[in-house]
Amino acid sequence: MRDITRGRSKIDCITSAWLSARFIDMVPTLPRVPACQVRTYARPRRTTAELARLVTVLYACTLIFSVLLSQSAMAAANASLELTGAQIHAAISGRYVTDGQHWGHQYFADGRVKRSENGRERSARWMIHGNRLCLLRSEISQDQPICYRVLRDRQQLQYEDDGGSVVFRGAVRPMPPAERRRTP
Repeated sequence: MRDITRGRSKIDCITSAWLSARFIDMVPTLPRVPACQVRTYARPRRTTAELARLVTVLYACTLIFSVLLSQSAMAAANASLELTGAQIHAAISGRYVTDGQHWGHQYFADGRVKRSENGRERSARWMIHGNRLCLLRSEISQDQPICYRVLRDRQQLQYEDDGGSVVFRGAVRPMPPAERRRTP
């Protein structure tokens, strides 16, 4: 047993001993040990290998946490932004929007659209209604355009229908040179 009165006055130890002696009768299962004397056991020292393993684990946890934190910050920064009517007009007028493989839309400033979808060339008309891009596609309807919400996701635009499904997703590029010369 070791006396742990270091940092404590004798009065504190005596008071603690008196309190424990006074209330020990209330709880008969407590051992009668003076309050200022406790048994201490030496904690085993960690070996160098254990310390190295601990440092490695802490480093790995820090690395994983920082990667997750940076990914969540990038995801928040790159969240899709819904465009207004003026932003949609500025983004696509005189531009070419394509996924690079399956489809491409050339949006002319006069409202014409030259569409290439799965190898088929078709024409349409485009207009802005509120904050939506509307395409009047003659193969579907002569007077009822199909309107999409337009969202910018980094360098790409995505067109969403009323159900929230992404219908088109592609990059905005300059109009191909041959088409720029033919524009009236």
